[in-house]
Amino acid sequence: MRECFLLIALFFNLSMSARAEGKPDTLSFIHMSDPHFCNLTPYHPFFVEKRQHYGQVAEPLKNFFRTVPGITQSEFVVITGDNVDFYEAESVTGEMLDTQIEQYIEQISISDVPVYLTLGNHDLASYRVDSDSTYISNQLHAVKSLSTWIRNAPCFRNGTYYSRTYMVDGITYRLIFLDNGYSNPMRSPGGTSFIMDAFQLLWLDNELKKSDTDIEILFTHIPLLRGNPDSDTVEIQEPVNPAITDFADLISVLRNNPSVRLILTGHGHNDVIHYYSFPEQYVLTEIMTPAFGRDPNNWRIVRLTGKSILVSSPGEQKTQYSIHLR
Repeated sequence: MRECFLLIALFFNLSMSARAEGKPDTLSFIHMSDPHFCNLTPYHPFFVEKRQHYGQVAEPLKNFFRTVPGITQSEFVVITGDNVDFYEAESVTGEMLDTQIEQYIEQISISDVPVYLTLGNHDLASYRVDSDSTYISNQLHAVKSLSTWIRNAPCFRNGTYYSRTYMVDGITYRLIFLDNGYSNPMRSPGGTSFIMDAFQLLWLDNELKKSDTDIEILFTHIPLLRGNPDSDTVEIQEPVNPAITDFADLISVLRNNPSVRLILTGHGHNDVIHYYSFPEQYVLTEIMTPAFGRDPNNWRIVRLTGKSILVSSPGEQKTQYSIHLR
């Protein structure tokens, strides 16, 4: 028996040593966004007709998790919002039916790697048929939807915004997942199209100040500015809004924390990159990944190294964007 324990201990020590010696200097993960999963049975026929373009995503989503993470040797998958097409909608009986989240979590639970989520505006949305020619949406039941997400998605067990840290070739990467899917009813053209509460922004500021040496990457559903600005480079003027406090909006927090190097986002369904130029000679890169719900090849590989962040073209492993850290 003693010899058996010694052999087990020796095997464990050798395994740990081999793992330490073979520690990779690159961490790879997949970014995707906007799958808009929905099972349209048994919803109102008019609503089904209008949302049918997202009604066939279940099988491509399963195929993705069965193949792409393994082929690309990715350690986890990040989905930045609009996971489902709606939280609840009017059924054939006229009642509101809210079973999409549970069905979606069952779909992605087949993944062999961790899946990290952020929430989007559709993840909080309720749809009701208004007439024979239109339907209306709102987020009035957002709190109910949040409780359902927290109850079912493992990544949300401590709340709908959270962070993870990874050490890569001596560099600490802090990955921060934000909850910004709340629509702003007062938005103006070119302004922010989302609302973030002050408590989340205070939490974010604290996360960004935890270390002077780490590299931070943010994951959000809705981009910093509404729509697609005309230029690739967006000048952030100072002050952003003199009528608000330092922590009243995301841009103010980012302006005060220049260690953020990348934002990965969705919502716009396009392959877009913007550079936000802050007055302090700080440039922040924001990359949008197009909607998986429109094309199952809409995903990116993100590779983190000790010298750079490499982001692939959608559906490919070839690098499209690179951010040099030193």
